[in-house]
Amino acid sequence: MNTSGLFCEIFWGEELSEARSFGAEVDTVLAAADERAPLPLYGFTLEVEPFTLARRTDAGFRVYVPPRASVERRTPGGGLEHLASSQLPQEGGRGYVDVSAGELLQLREGELRLVVQPATAAGREAGARWRVAFVVAIAVAATVTLPLGFLLSRPTKEEADALTVRAKALAREHQEAERKRLEALYPTHVETDGGVPDARERLKLPSSITVR
Repeated sequence: MNTSGLFCEIFWGEELSEARSFGAEVDTVLAAADERAPLPLYGFTLEVEPFTLARRTDAGFRVYVPPRASVERRTPGGGLEHLASSQLPQEGGRGYVDVSAGELLQLREGELRLVVQPATAAGREAGARWRVAFVVAIAVAATVTLPLGFLLSRPTKEEADALTVRAKALAREHQEAERKRLEALYPTHVETDGGVPDARERLKLPSSITVR
């Protein structure tokens, strides 16, 4: 089965630091310790830069191994298998491994790990369908769980009664504070020097007005 592309992922320990995808139009994948390179490959010993990491073949890709990197390959249905560098076939003085769809190649140097995997168009479409299905599932779950969470979080009758009592108490406190503020601004009586209210001074009228 012909491959349509090559996927490359670079890990620092267990953390993914870079991921690149090369489509069917790419026949040669170049790498260098440069952010502008098609595949930025820091931390690996490269004989020359840019370094030819992979070339397309009739069956998949030929991956060239950096001189100080260890190699592991996984075939469909199998686990990772270590490949001794002394046993790798050579081309132009470089060891290489041919990989096809369904296989995975892992190159390690120090804490860095480069995972290379050819993929078919069918595999890419299946992955896209899986991602769409995952997003739809998340959306459905959110639609169902949000109203349910609201219903589950409704207060009990006792809690609602307690909230009502507290609200009324706060309202009374606010009214009392407002009443005291208004009394301070607008007193309803005038005190004499002795501090006792004098009814005669509560209302002062002009002399021309007779009160009966």
